[in-house]
Amino acid sequence: MTAVSVRTLICTFGFNEKKVFAAMRIIPYNHLVLVAGEDVRESREFKLMIALEKKGGGTIDAVFVNPFDFAECYNGMNRAIRKHMAGGEVVLNISGGTKILADAAILAAFQNGIEAYHCDETTIKLPVMKGVRFEDAFSEDDVSVVKKFEDGDTVKSLATKLSGLSDASLRKSLKNLEKLGVVVPVLEKGEARYHSTPGHRDIAALAERCTR
Repeated sequence: MTAVSVRTLICTFGFNEKKVFAAMRIIPYNHLVLVAGEDVRESREFKLMIALEKKGGGTIDAVFVNPFDFAECYNGMNRAIRKHMAGGEVVLNISGGTKILADAAILAAFQNGIEAYHCDETTIKLPVMKGVRFEDAFSEDDVSVVKKFEDGDTVKSLATKLSGLSDASLRKSLKNLEKLGVVVPVLEKGEARYHSTPGHRDIAALAERCTR
């Protein structure tokens, strides 16, 4: 007996089910996975998606992440893609959810070499770029900051260690590292101090990966 190949459609999801419906109409699939923020779990839209897919005889899973933490979104999406690639083909739609979730999903799709789409009023097929890594989201300045970063650093302390980096470039890199979920600023005694996030406690290891 020939095994039936599963085609999994993974969709980023926010509070607008219509964006997922658009992908479901256009992309053939036989298993649906929604990647969404924890706050979506009890929403009317999410429950509607679950009910409709099950009513239609389909199978559906959900992966919950912090939709404002790039690293968590990327890791969650990467795990979902690799899990379902083991059982067949995987296709991605990134039209739902936050921009950070969508950006992380694109990077995960690139790394795994799968087809990715943005389905809304029009459908756009995104280019497939194999071999892109999470570390590739870092600029050269970001890598310089990561190499010198110590937990609790301030802009001033980092500027001292990175004398060749302008104040504007340093602040831009810190903003990007914050967006990527690597560091988080905490106001302490009137001054912003940057701390590594739980997913990047070993920031030295991240720095080493960035230079490979």
